[in-house]
Amino acid sequence: MKPIFSSGLRQASRGGGFWLGAALVPLLVFVSQADVLAEAFRQPEGQAAGFALQFLMDGLEGDSLAFFLPLIAALPAAASFLDDWKTGYIKAILPRCRRGGYLWGKALSGAVSGGLALLLGLLLTAGACLLLLLPWEREPLDPDSLRAMVRQLLSLGLLLSLSGALWAAFGMGFSAVTGSRYVAYLSPFIGYYLLVILYERYFPSLYLLYPREWLSPGEGWPLGAWGAALWLGELLALSMALFVGAAGRRLANV
Repeated sequence: MKPIFSSGLRQASRGGGFWLGAALVPLLVFVSQADVLAEAFRQPEGQAAGFALQFLMDGLEGDSLAFFLPLIAALPAAASFLDDWKTGYIKAILPRCRRGGYLWGKALSGAVSGGLALLLGLLLTAGACLLLLLPWEREPLDPDSLRAMVRQLLSLGLLLSLSGALWAAFGMGFSAVTGSRYVAYLSPFIGYYLLVILYERYFPSLYLLYPREWLSPGEGWPLGAWGAALWLGELLALSMALFVGAAGRRLANV
């Protein structure tokens, strides 16, 4: 399992989909808040302390990134199993490892690469915000407020990464079921918005169904952000199991 995971993660991190997904995060954050930037730059006296970090968190929790999050997560490696299977490369891999080790290693590398793409995007966005916006603040943020905002940002980074891993594994699972590369990229997007529709139109009290709550858990969540992280972990495990089961059936005659 470990060699498959390492090689899969290395292959995904070198691919264009990984870097495209990471680059989309700062682009979406800045474009979605262009009006905030325009208003800030019109004020010669500068901005209040904490403006850069608040701008960053507002963008990461905004609608624009949420809209593209499932696609960004799927870009690095959601179709990697189908690439191995359809090209016949898998016939050279399986004699060197156990089938279960290959499947779980592939599932784990795909999920981690999706989460890492979003985490790298967050780091790139944070660097850009601090470089471009921090000089506009009139005074430094007081230590207590800084610690609180950093804790909030770390919590958001954890949930964003887990959400990315979940949707990457979800895409891998449904692509293995259907045998389609297009499904690998589209199924996370479709699944995300089916859950949004179910929550907003039919089950408004079932906040566990709402993907936006997974990134910004409200007061109703037991354990707060840790409760949301545990829920994402459970969904991730189920999605990985779906992939292992579906992909295992495709490998039955290999």
